Amino acid sequence: VLPFIPFYIQELGVADPIELRRWVGLISAAPALLMGVMAPVWGRAADRFGPKLMLLRATIAGALIMGAIALARSVEGVFALRIIQGMFTGTITASATLVASETPTNRLSFALGFLGSSTFIGYSLGPSIGGFCAEWLGYQVTFLIGSAMLIVGFVLVLFFVPDVRAHDR
Repeated sequence: VLPFIPFYIQELGVADPIELRRWVGLISAAPALLMGVMAPVWGRAADRFGPKLMLLRATIAGALIMGAIALARSVEGVFALRIIQGMFTGTITASATLVASETPTNRLSFALGFLGSSTFIGYSLGPSIGGFCAEWLGYQVTFLIGSAMLIVGFVLVLFFVPDVRAHDR
């Protein structure tokens, strides 16, 4: 979503270039800052409740927030939702925790390498695909597509990823 955030903000009524730059900076930086603050909290929760549950939490929170951003009617609303996104998501960190804790030691390097490759491919292709979707389908629909993709991820993890640690508790 980051490639088209400036255009979405304009669609929400911010026309002044200085205000636009300010909002783009805030909306782009807020989630990362909050994810950095919350990562240890969610890490501790993963130790207590298991990494699969934390990945499920992150994906469903991301799906709900992306859907809500599609319905936002103000730039302040988008900013608030991005703050909440930073507080409650963190799918990449949750995925890494799950992979690291559930993978046999002799396959751990490969598994983490594969996860890293997947992440960087997503960073490479995601903005292009998101930009095309926004151009062809509109901003709100693109946010809803992102939400749907997270729901698919949630379902895949829920039904196809074993929670080995659940048996250890």
